[in-house]
Amino acid sequence: ELIDSTRVQELPINNRNFAKLAELAPGVSSDLPDEVGVGLTSTMSLSVNGARRNAINWLVDGVMNVDVGSNITLLSTPTLESIEQFKIITSSYAAEWPRSGGGIINVVTKSGASKFSGSGYEFFRNDGLNSNSYFRKQSTDPAIRDAPPYLRYNNFGFTVGGPATKSKDKLFFFFSEEFRRIKIGRAHVLTPVTL
Repeated sequence: ELIDSTRVQELPINNRNFAKLAELAPGVSSDLPDEVGVGLTSTMSLSVNGARRNAINWLVDGVMNVDVGSNITLLSTPTLESIEQFKIITSSYAAEWPRSGGGIINVVTKSGASKFSGSGYEFFRNDGLNSNSYFRKQSTDPAIRDAPPYLRYNNFGFTVGGPATKSKDKLFFFFSEEFRRIKIGRAHVLTPVTL
């Protein structure tokens, strides 16, 4: 399965987690959480064709990107804006793919070009845009009944790329950075209503 940059940009992916792209390939099963982990919490829990989850070889630009000693932790997490293509190989591996027989996930990042370009973006969710659920409306507590739970989710970032030298044909750069800010309200336990 090969997913190009257009599909990476346009597919609706929960919380913009690039690993969710792997779930699109046949034979891939996942119990990935909805929220993206960062650093030591970025564990990948995918299985290809029933193999163990540590049998997947994660590569970014051809370099191994997983620390199998730390519960399948990704060493780097590319932003969706920086991915040129996402390739998932589930069987019939060529000799170029090292290490694992469970599956190969290869992420190729974008590179700069002969002219400067960039982008800025923000994705957000807000409780003001959410409707209240049926079960919350059944509560006798007005604080629970009258409004959806508090949520402010902002995911924003930028990319920039171009020539690194004046000759414009020898050396290029590309940079991408993404930020995430999440504020959520307390969870409420709804008590059953007796009729």
